[in-house]
Amino acid sequence: MPDKSVMLGIAYQGKETVELVVDPERGELRLKELAVKESLKNPKITFHQSGQYKLNARVGLSEESIDRCTVVGPRLDEIKRRRMAEILIPNTLTRSKRVKSIRDIELDATGFPRQLLRCTVWCCKRELFDEFMAYPKQMVNTSQNEFTNAVEDGSKVWAFTLRTTESDTVLSDKFYIHLPGEVKWGNGDDAS
Repeated sequence: MPDKSVMLGIAYQGKETVELVVDPERGELRLKELAVKESLKNPKITFHQSGQYKLNARVGLSEESIDRCTVVGPRLDEIKRRRMAEILIPNTLTRSKRVKSIRDIELDATGFPRQLLRCTVWCCKRELFDEFMAYPKQMVNTSQNEFTNAVEDGSKVWAFTLRTTESDTVLSDKFYIHLPGEVKWGNGDDAS
């Protein structure tokens, strides 16, 4: 984006909802303990340069505080290397009808066992990524299989590691997205 924020869209029609929020003060908050409003847009993640990372899902501690689901992390220009998101991929994917662009990457699961696929999205300085790729090792220590591809964004690299892990024994029927960081709750009227 023009302000150096990064947006990742999911090329599926659908609605985002929040299933779980882990808050350092309140612990695990499940759907029944939250105020939520249906997302009106297709799923996407926006990593704002400011360090606020947002989903389209709208959630709050009360009806008056509903806002886009926001996690606070470091400013993008301060990141050396950081896991930005963990995405659980559904058992069945449909082939995209979009024409592949120069900014698209492909992840190859050929040879992976038939089990839950995860995609770990991480951001790092280009030299750290180059160093990693020169002497590849497992990106995530719990992975059984990995395939990494990336796109450059100035001095940063956004890498996507498609992977399987032994502890995942159930296939998913939808996308699940985990954003690591501290939740930022809305504090006013329904801002969207």
